Amino acid sequence: MREVHICEHDDEMSILKRLRDLFRKTQLTIADPLFGKIVYSPRSKQWFAENLSLKGKLNEVDQISIVADESGPDESHREAFSRMLREYDHTIARIEQLLDEDYRKWCKLVRGELGGGDLTTVKGFPILETSLDVLNHVHFESIEVSGANKRRHPRSDVYLYICIGWEEEHNRAAFLEDGKLIDYDVV
Repeated sequence: MREVHICEHDDEMSILKRLRDLFRKTQLTIADPLFGKIVYSPRSKQWFAENLSLKGKLNEVDQISIVADESGPDESHREAFSRMLREYDHTIARIEQLLDEDYRKWCKLVRGELGGGDLTTVKGFPILETSLDVLNHVHFESIEVSGANKRRHPRSDVYLYICIGWEEEHNRAAFLEDGKLIDYDVV
């Protein structure tokens, strides 16, 4: 077995450290009036919010991205995000209903595969009684905000990516326009 020794004085390590430090110092950041501190990723051509506190399920979101060039978000991004926050209660109630319908369909499918058997016999299958249980079982992974000039999804200005715990192969996407849910799909 070959041993590798890395110490701080190694030239390669020193070069990597300097490059990392240089990158950290030159990273494009903005203090946005709505999104707070945001950092630009040239690779994805998006801005990422850091430490933005939201309410309800959205407070669990791993990532908030803003689709914009180096100049940062404009008023259309801020308005789209603000509308989503204003309509949160109505939108989350509708998403809860759709998730519950998905879960019930999934239960029926699994029961059919079991020949009408009991779902409690399926190892790891979550038994969720209410739509609120279903909502609490999912994870809102990311929010993507598009502006008027840069839209990743043609019909929506906010995209929510939702991880579904009961179905390993697929997740869900919620598409919002003017703060309202306009589409919901398997992704």
